[in-house]
Parts: sequence; structure tokens; C-alpha cells
Amino acid sequence: MAQVLITKSLLPEILSDYQRFIECFTDYAKATLEEARFWPQVSERRLLDAQRLWGADLERLKDHEPRIKNPDHLKSCAHLAYWLRRSAPVVGFIDMRDAYEPDALDMPEGGDRFKFRELLNLYGAEYLAFDFSFQICLFYELTKPNKSTRAAGLVLTEDYIHTVCHFLKCKNVSPHALFLIFKSIFLE
Repeated sequence: MAQVLITKSLLPEILSDYQRFIECFTDYAKATLEEARFWPQVSERRLLDAQRLWGADLERLKDHEPRIKNPDHLKSCAHLAYWLRRSAPVVGFIDMRDAYEPDALDMPEGGDRFKFRELLNLYGAEYLAFDFSFQICLFYELTKPNKSTRAAGLVLTEDYIHTVCHFLKCKNVSPHALFLIFKSIFLE
């Protein structure tokens, strides 16, 4: 996750501190969209909705699923991705290609940056929600005591990302389904 420092305390911090949540997600969105030469327009109101609904879901889990005292990072991030996708806090983005040097504008059709721009134009909210949560999961998997060997060097394919984003946009994907997606990615 470019430009955002992930630590072991990140999930509890962004769950309990609204300003930290805004800062963290906004920094992530800026760094990620900058790779495609976009600048995000972020709705703090929608971020507040996402954080509040995410927290309510995690509390509801504790009430309705007695085995779950504290949801792990995969379950927490699944619910986070769900509510970020539903609330879509990035309400638009500005094309910043003109702000770059002429040689930095080189985006041949089919090039990586061009493909990323296409993905964001089709699935911006879905990509940001999924990738933000995925990057947090990846950090936790790489730093937990019984470190995930699968997580080391893990790179999701372009097709996988496109498929997940398509399903998030066009199908009913629950937080529980997202949990299974994250769980399967890191399954040993």
C-alpha cells in the first residue's frame, strides 16, 4: 500500500479513530490513483458511513456469533472492504495527465498504466475497497507469528483483480463472501 504505513495497530486505530480512518484511506487513494495519473475526490461523509457501518457489523458479529470474540484481520478486512465498496467514498477523480512532464504522459494503449486507468474507470470504487483491505491483510499475514509462506511474494493477477472487481460491482457479494476470498488467497 503506497504511502500508508501499516502497523499491527492499524485496524484498531482506523476502527476507533475517524480522523485516522480518513487520513489512512485518503492517503491510500491518493497514492494509488496517482499511479494512473488521477487525483481522488473523497467524500468524508461517505467515509464516516463506511467506518460506522463497518464497526457496527463487527459488533454484531460478536453478539450473533459467540465463537467470534475478536474478529481476525481477514474477517475485519472483509467487512471493511464491503462497506468501503458500498459507501464508495471516492466520488470522482480528476485526470492529472496534463500536470506531468510530456514523457510521463506516454501511455501506449495496452501499457500497464493505460490498463490500470481502464480498470479504475470501470471499477474505481470496487478496486480501492478491495485493494485497501487486501494490502492490510497481506501485511498482517506477513507479520503474524506463524507467518504465511504463501503471502511472501504474492501478486494477484490482472485477471483475478478484474474478476473480483466485476463481482463486487455487478453481483451481491457479502462480507462473508469477501472473508472467504481473503481466506482462500492466504490459505496454506
